[in-house]
Amino acid sequence: MKYIRTISLSFFTLFLFFSHLHGQTNFWQSSNGPWVSIIYSLWSTADGNIYAGGDSGIYRSTDKGGSWTLLRRQVELPSIVGVVVNPSGHIFGASVGHCVMRSTDSGGTWDDCAQGITRFTFHCLTVDTSGYIYVGCDTGVFRSVNNGMNWTEVSSGLPNYAVTALAVDANNKLFAATAGGGVYLSSDNGNNWSQTGWLAMYAYSLAISPNGTVFAGLKNGGAYRTTDYGQTWERIAYGISKTVYAMAVNSDGHVYAGTDGSAVYRSIDNGTNWEWIYSGMQWSQKIRSMVVDKDDYVYAGTNGNGVFRSLQATTPVDEQEFKIPTAFALAQNYPNPFNPATVIQYSVPSNQYVSLKIYNMLGEEVATLVDGMQDAGYKKQTWDASGLPSGIYYYQLHAGEFVETRKLLLVR
Repeated sequence: MKYIRTISLSFFTLFLFFSHLHGQTNFWQSSNGPWVSIIYSLWSTADGNIYAGGDSGIYRSTDKGGSWTLLRRQVELPSIVGVVVNPSGHIFGASVGHCVMRSTDSGGTWDDCAQGITRFTFHCLTVDTSGYIYVGCDTGVFRSVNNGMNWTEVSSGLPNYAVTALAVDANNKLFAATAGGGVYLSSDNGNNWSQTGWLAMYAYSLAISPNGTVFAGLKNGGAYRTTDYGQTWERIAYGISKTVYAMAVNSDGHVYAGTDGSAVYRSIDNGTNWEWIYSGMQWSQKIRSMVVDKDDYVYAGTNGNGVFRSLQATTPVDEQEFKIPTAFALAQNYPNPFNPATVIQYSVPSNQYVSLKIYNMLGEEVATLVDGMQDAGYKKQTWDASGLPSGIYYYQLHAGEFVETRKLLLVR
């Protein structure tokens, strides 16, 4: 009877699990490629084309990711870590350790254009509204003002750190994120750089909102934002615990943060509150690049699973979902019973130090899902119980003076 009961309960678990998936509207869908190990870079153009740079070359999609065309094969050379298209429609790619390449005929032919570049450990590539091209490398930035024909180092004022990300706003103010020195600003096309008010932080990614807010994603999780060109910075996104490799902003100012192992987070209130959005991809998906196209579809370049695209345009978001809760609450996990992963939701009405832990029936702690400061909002965590035996477990939320414990059931 014990065996029969276990089998019946397992089928019940599967029924609950797949019923939940069936009733859930996915945010993401696979864009059918490119099937390379890592998509390091994504770029969107005014005509709606999407460009992707990865391990084996440069790709383009003209149908919102429905299909991809290989423009430059790169098997024999290092990875493409940056790809941009300038206002003239010329395509540029940065191949780490090798060169900057250019196509002036929509990817039909390519030539190497690195005259003047003396360091080739590239990390990022961008272009401003004047058509100036910038490439960030292990120490410093190089710039071309003549369509890539010649390059000049423009690193005056930058520290001796790798430039991990570059971003340009509508006024051609250029921001550079560094691996340990914070974020730097140039107001004269890179000729001179000044350190912003944020010091000695390892920033991996940058994004700029239409309202001028600059966001910087951090190594090991979280982000900062500035609304005054870097004079002051505010720490945000406490709930993001993985490195933020990529960020992007849509036309309404909704911010997307791609992480190293927990998919994507979104904020629709200028970075104050964040929601985890992974439905349609693995919750543990690693994201290396992000971009938003002219119609506000969001694209995420991954490790090993190509490019994902939002199922719909991202502007019509239900604002009700992002209201600040009025009380602490801990919801029942779902699915329950589960195998091997389940989702735990809770609400925090104010910024608090939050602890969410899992215990077995002996009262022994078996997992810590949250242990740190979190912004106010509705929260969601996934617990993967792989490697643990079937049985009853308990999850407990501590937030300020609030404490609540609930039961969950793992069935193999």
